[in-house]
Amino acid sequence: MARKQTGFTLLELMVTMAVAAALLGIAIPAFSVWLPNYRLKNAALDVFSNFQQAKMMAVRANDPHSLVFDPGNNSYEIRDSGGAVVKSVSLDRYGNPGEVTLGGGDATKNATTSGGALPGDGVSYGSETVTFNARGMGNAGYVYLQNNKGTAYALGTESSGLIKMRKWNGSDWE
Repeated sequence: MARKQTGFTLLELMVTMAVAAALLGIAIPAFSVWLPNYRLKNAALDVFSNFQQAKMMAVRANDPHSLVFDPGNNSYEIRDSGGAVVKSVSLDRYGNPGEVTLGGGDATKNATTSGGALPGDGVSYGSETVTFNARGMGNAGYVYLQNNKGTAYALGTESSGLIKMRKWNGSDWE
């Protein structure tokens, strides 16, 4: 009694490997374009979250809390009213150093309604600091994040305490 052998032939394996290699050749370039934008969006969402955290800490403690941006070190900190650092964040943790930085990317105007010039260091707050008081209100301004592809996000506050996040779409902030 002869048994029929099962399995793949060498030709079938070679064809499968060729198809897989072609799919990888298409997917890898697309992934390399997508990854920097993903890292920038992740950093922008974290800054937005840290704005919210500082605001809630100020209300809960009934004492002002601040976010202090340091463009020279590409980082920022949450501080209490005494200046003690509650949390420190380096933007270099979002990918390779220099991939996500403070700055306006390809944006040609700031995110305010006046649409004036972008701040040179990526922070429009006086003394690079936004402070929330015990009622959750704070100073108005924006901080801008960019990646090495020119994509940009603007994260800001109004004096009422409203926190905003906007993205540059190539011609305006949305």
